Amino acid sequence: MSFVQACPVAFRWLTRLVLHDLAFGDSHGSTVLSSCRKLEHLSLNECVCEVDHVTGEDTVLTIDAPNSSLLGLEIITCAYAGINLVQAPKLGRLRCKDWLGADPPFRFGKVPCLDSIVLECSALHGQNPLALRHFLSNITTLSIMWLDFYDQMIWIKPEGPKHLSPIFRNLRDLYLYNIFSECDLNWTMFVLEAAPILNNFHLKLSCHPCERNACEDSAKKVNVVWHQASSDFKHGRLSLLQIIGFAVDEKLMKYIRHVIERVVGLRRIRLLDHEPCAKCDAMDAQSPVSTPQSPIRWRFPKDDDEKKLIKQQLIDGLPSSAEISMG
Repeated sequence: MSFVQACPVAFRWLTRLVLHDLAFGDSHGSTVLSSCRKLEHLSLNECVCEVDHVTGEDTVLTIDAPNSSLLGLEIITCAYAGINLVQAPKLGRLRCKDWLGADPPFRFGKVPCLDSIVLECSALHGQNPLALRHFLSNITTLSIMWLDFYDQMIWIKPEGPKHLSPIFRNLRDLYLYNIFSECDLNWTMFVLEAAPILNNFHLKLSCHPCERNACEDSAKKVNVVWHQASSDFKHGRLSLLQIIGFAVDEKLMKYIRHVIERVVGLRRIRLLDHEPCAKCDAMDAQSPVSTPQSPIRWRFPKDDDEKKLIKQQLIDGLPSSAEISMG
């Protein structure tokens, strides 16, 4: 902070700033942005908050910058009691990875241009699923949402359209990534119900017997149950359903058929193989018997005849003209 104060002219012209391994007081974020009036991108990596000398508690990082030019904010593996975005009038992109502290990590004030949110985190023991209606209650401009669950517990709570429609009314692109393979996918329909103009729906399933993102404090992976979908619900705008990590699996086939039934005029279904993992392949090669979630079981169809049969099974008896590609 002394450096910022000592070189005001230099900092005044910065447009991009990346900070690593620093301790911030509650108002330092606002000070940086007020000193760097032209700053468009701020990235905080493995930063921590200062401890309040009176209470002994961690402080909340406050960003109150009504005159800033900030367009993108990135918070990666930082430990704060919380992050309070009081004012950031031009902020459009927010990425938060591996937050340590408050859950949810953000409180949103006046961020009228925020249209893209990326959240990446592995749920820890004792962590309760987030209620998006509370976390994003002040956001009505969201058009892109990317949630990465790191192959572990699903850390969001399915909620009805009554609560989420004001938040998701402008949502066009949804990415739900690294959903553990045993998890039922019907819960994902709650976003479709609340996002009437959603155009592209991307799912990535994760089958990793190597438990690449597990740690001793990882939350227990449990199935997500969602039974509140309206029996007459139809979605009229979805154009693309893409699934990375598709496999010959009855539960997955039923889910895709369920989406086709609910989406009127779905144009494309893109089914892709899971991404290779050297650790999983090594484990499978060393074991004479395949594990329940090994690549042998989680098998992507390779034969053209089998692919043709699966495509037919997906639309059999349904009034669908969706183009199905498998690669």
